Amino acid sequence: MGRGGLIAAALAIVAIVALFVGARYGLLLAIGLGFGVALEGLRFGFAGPWRAMILRRDPAGILAQLLAIGLVAIVAFPLLATHGAELSGAAAIACRAWHPVRARVR
Repeated sequence: MGRGGLIAAALAIVAIVALFVGARYGLLLAIGLGFGVALEGLRFGFAGPWRAMILRRDPAGILAQLLAIGLVAIVAFPLLATHGAELSGAAAIACRAWHPVRARVR
């Protein structure tokens, strides 16, 4: 399957999600796929800069990662301190009916 086929398949999946689940979720899927393809095309990732540091002794990628972490902290920590009740992380609800270890044993 070529690039055109992959694009057509992605658009079909986005359309199916929009049709069956809702336009909002179709749009979210399209945005997520767009960001994913763009970042993959730019070879954006976590391990790449570390590999460049080890192989070529190029610290630019690691410094960029540390800068990004610092910028997020500068914004997130004051928000969490002032609006702690409104901002919270996602919490998964434990399900006792299914467990990955028990599911393989049964």
